[in-house]
Amino acid sequence: MSSNGQTAGLTAPEIANLWNAYMYNSMTRRMLEFFNASADDPDTQNILAKALLAAKKYEEASGELMRGENMPLPRGFTEEDVDVNAPRLFSDIFILTFLKHMSGFGLEAYGMMLGISTRSDVRKLFMNMLETTIELFNEVTDTMLNKGVYIRPPIIAKPDRADVVHKQSFFSGIIGNARPLLAVEITHIALNIETNAVGNRLLLGFMQTARDEKVRSYMKRGMNMAKKHEEILSSKLEAEDVPTPSDWDPGVTESKIPPYSDRLLMFVVTLLIASGMGNYGMAASISLRSDLPVVYARLIAEAARLAKEGADIMIDNGWLEQPPQNINRRALTTV
Repeated sequence: MSSNGQTAGLTAPEIANLWNAYMYNSMTRRMLEFFNASADDPDTQNILAKALLAAKKYEEASGELMRGENMPLPRGFTEEDVDVNAPRLFSDIFILTFLKHMSGFGLEAYGMMLGISTRSDVRKLFMNMLETTIELFNEVTDTMLNKGVYIRPPIIAKPDRADVVHKQSFFSGIIGNARPLLAVEITHIALNIETNAVGNRLLLGFMQTARDEKVRSYMKRGMNMAKKHEEILSSKLEAEDVPTPSDWDPGVTESKIPPYSDRLLMFVVTLLIASGMGNYGMAASISLRSDLPVVYARLIAEAARLAKEGADIMIDNGWLEQPPQNINRRALTTV
């Protein structure tokens, strides 16, 4: 074995993360191919070209590591899952917003993958993915700021002195007796409002262009849930006169011609639901006012039910690829 451990076998986290990275970049590559073909703004096209190159590079790099370990590559997504000649479906502003949202997801995912990897070659891959995603996130953010389309989080008054908590009621969330929201609580509420707003627009486009009736119905249920969650979270800010994040761009055209396969649509939505549930869990863990974790727990339960419905649709259609799993010792030892 080499001193840096490159010849050691892959650990369970490394196997899982390489598989997930391959699937994520495969999906991203196909989405970006259509975005790149339909975008009009030169700045947006420039960012998309860089993001598309990175997705292709890291799909191939993660696949190469998997092949080196004699791991079968997942089917992933191919040219059959995208029609770059389909009419424009999303506005350039929405494309930038979606890129910002997905690069933020990538920062969390690749940071986690790096943090639980052991082998130096695997760590180097995830470090490169993370560095590329940081560059993309910064470029998208700067571009949106320069164009005046960046939706800023809420602004509150800065504290004028340091203080300590004096009463147990600090944790109370009872109506009429709840303390003002903490800055960190506002941060996560606003983030989840934005996430649901992006999901709502994306699902509208998917609902318009999905081929299968069950998939269209699923997208509609997802839209309704995203809108409901956005309203629930917005009410928490509105109760304290904190402005809620919003934008004026409709985001979606009237096209009904599918740019993506229904299989890809379902994969994207289940990925976004999983990301949203993770955001809710993180928000619940740092929210000290007792009413907020209760709200997040309810939202997680609703999202989990929708995720299960999506998984059922994917299984019924043969679309759900099985991630790597441990050997079934019980089956092997059954007489």
